[in-house]
Amino acid sequence: MNNKTPECEFVVAARARTGLLQKEFAPLIGTSTHMVSQYETGKRQPSKRVLAQVQRVLIERGMASEPCNPVECDLLLMFRELSSDFQGQIVSIVRNFTLAQRALPKRKAKSR
Repeated sequence: MNNKTPECEFVVAARARTGLLQKEFAPLIGTSTHMVSQYETGKRQPSKRVLAQVQRVLIERGMASEPCNPVECDLLLMFRELSSDFQGQIVSIVRNFTLAQRALPKRKAKSR
Protein backbone atom coordinates (compact mmCIF):
# COMPACT_ATOMS: atom_id res chain seq x y z
CA MET A 1 0.00 0.00 0.00
CA ASN A 2 1.22 3.48 -0.80
CA ASN A 3 -1.54 5.82 0.33
CA LYS A 4 -0.47 9.09 1.94
CA THR A 5 -3.51 9.80 4.10
CA PRO A 6 -4.07 12.86 6.29
CA GLU A 7 -2.80 10.74 9.20
CA CYS A 8 0.48 10.13 7.35
CA GLU A 9 0.72 13.81 6.46
CA PHE A 10 0.20 14.65 10.15
CA VAL A 11 3.25 12.56 11.07
CA VAL A 12 5.31 14.21 8.31
CA ALA A 13 4.24 17.72 9.36
CA ALA A 14 4.75 17.04 13.07
CA ARG A 15 8.27 15.72 12.61
CA ALA A 16 9.11 18.66 10.34
CA ARG A 17 7.81 21.11 12.97
CA THR A 18 9.94 19.52 15.68
CA GLY A 19 13.03 19.56 13.46
CA LEU A 20 13.88 16.03 14.59
CA LEU A 21 15.41 13.25 12.54
CA GLN A 22 13.37 10.08 12.13
CA LYS A 23 15.73 8.27 14.52
CA GLU A 24 15.15 11.01 17.15
CA PHE A 25 11.40 11.20 16.60
CA ALA A 26 10.68 7.45 16.63
CA PRO A 27 11.38 6.74 20.31
CA LEU A 28 9.34 9.78 21.33
CA ILE A 29 6.25 8.29 19.66
CA GLY A 30 6.99 4.72 20.75
CA THR A 31 7.94 3.23 17.40
CA SER A 32 10.95 2.44 15.25
CA THR A 33 12.73 4.60 12.71
CA HIS A 34 11.59 2.15 10.04
CA MET A 35 7.95 2.63 11.03
CA VAL A 36 8.26 6.44 10.96
CA SER A 37 9.61 6.10 7.42
CA GLN A 38 6.70 3.81 6.52
CA TYR A 39 4.17 6.31 7.89
CA GLU A 40 5.78 9.24 6.10
CA THR A 41 5.80 7.48 2.73
CA GLY A 42 2.25 6.19 3.13
CA LYS A 43 3.29 2.53 3.09
CA ARG A 44 1.79 2.03 6.56
CA GLN A 45 -0.92 3.91 8.41
CA PRO A 46 -0.20 5.19 11.94
CA SER A 47 -2.51 3.84 14.63
CA LYS A 48 -4.60 6.08 16.85
CA ARG A 49 -2.09 5.39 19.63
CA VAL A 50 0.79 6.62 17.47
CA LEU A 51 -1.18 9.70 16.40
CA ALA A 52 -1.90 10.47 20.06
CA GLN A 53 1.81 10.13 20.84
CA VAL A 54 2.69 12.49 17.99
CA GLN A 55 0.20 15.01 19.36
CA ARG A 56 1.70 14.59 22.85
CA VAL A 57 5.20 15.35 21.49
CA LEU A 58 3.88 18.54 19.85
CA ILE A 59 2.16 19.60 23.08
CA GLU A 60 5.26 18.95 25.18
CA ARG A 61 7.30 21.12 22.84
CA GLY A 62 4.73 23.93 22.87
CA MET A 63 3.82 23.35 19.23
CA ALA A 64 0.20 22.33 19.79
CA SER A 65 -2.59 22.92 22.24
CA GLU A 66 -4.28 20.39 24.48
CA PRO A 67 -4.63 16.88 23.12
CA CYS A 68 -7.83 15.81 21.52
CA ASN A 69 -9.61 12.65 22.54
CA PRO A 70 -9.92 9.92 19.86
CA VAL A 71 -13.36 11.10 18.72
CA GLU A 72 -12.16 14.71 18.38
CA CYS A 73 -9.07 13.56 16.48
CA ASP A 74 -11.22 11.47 14.13
CA LEU A 75 -13.52 14.44 13.52
CA LEU A 76 -10.57 16.71 12.82
CA LEU A 77 -9.04 14.26 10.36
CA MET A 78 -12.37 13.80 8.57
CA PHE A 79 -12.93 17.58 8.52
CA ARG A 80 -9.55 18.12 6.88
CA GLU A 81 -10.50 15.73 4.06
CA LEU A 82 -13.56 17.82 3.15
CA SER A 83 -13.63 20.50 0.47
CA SER A 84 -13.67 24.10 1.73
CA ASP A 85 -17.38 24.33 0.82
CA PHE A 86 -18.25 21.36 3.02
CA GLN A 87 -15.97 22.63 5.79
CA GLY A 88 -17.89 25.91 5.76
CA GLN A 89 -21.18 24.07 6.06
CA ILE A 90 -19.90 22.01 8.99
CA VAL A 91 -18.68 25.15 10.77
CA SER A 92 -22.14 26.72 10.32
CA ILE A 93 -23.89 23.65 11.69
CA VAL A 94 -21.62 23.44 14.73
CA ARG A 95 -21.98 27.18 15.36
CA ASN A 96 -25.78 26.86 15.27
CA PHE A 97 -25.75 23.91 17.67
CA THR A 98 -23.43 25.79 20.02
CA LEU A 99 -25.65 28.89 20.02
CA ALA A 100 -28.76 26.76 20.58
CA GLN A 101 -27.16 24.97 23.50
CA ARG A 102 -26.07 28.24 25.10
CA ALA A 103 -29.67 29.45 24.91
CA LEU A 104 -30.96 26.45 26.89
CA PRO A 105 -31.61 27.03 30.60
CA LYS A 106 -28.82 25.83 32.82
CA ARG A 107 -29.55 22.67 34.76
CA LYS A 108 -29.06 22.87 38.48
CA ALA A 109 -26.68 20.32 39.96
CA LYS A 110 -28.44 17.79 42.14
CA SER A 111 -27.57 18.11 45.80
CA ARG A 112 -26.79 14.99 47.76
